[in-house]
Amino acid sequence: MSTKGFAVPEVIPFELLAENQCGQIVEIIGPSVWQQRLEELGLRTGKEIRLVRRGEPCIVGIDDQRISLRIQSDTMILVEVDSASPRS
Repeated sequence: MSTKGFAVPEVIPFELLAENQCGQIVEIIGPSVWQQRLEELGLRTGKEIRLVRRGEPCIVGIDDQRISLRIQSDTMILVEVDSASPRS
């Protein structure tokens, strides 16, 4: 089956997004206490997020808000991006 001409979704860790690139959260991996805290901040499966600024902490755009976020080393946010969308 050929995917020529079709955008193929790609799942990557959130921190690999380019600045201002968006992705849809597909999974949050890590301790349940961190998963719960991220969900309280609005980061949950199915939500679209944007990496506003790289760094430690990074700035994340979600809905109409920006959140300063320091991801713990044992926590990973996986996002789905369109493989045709540009990355810097």
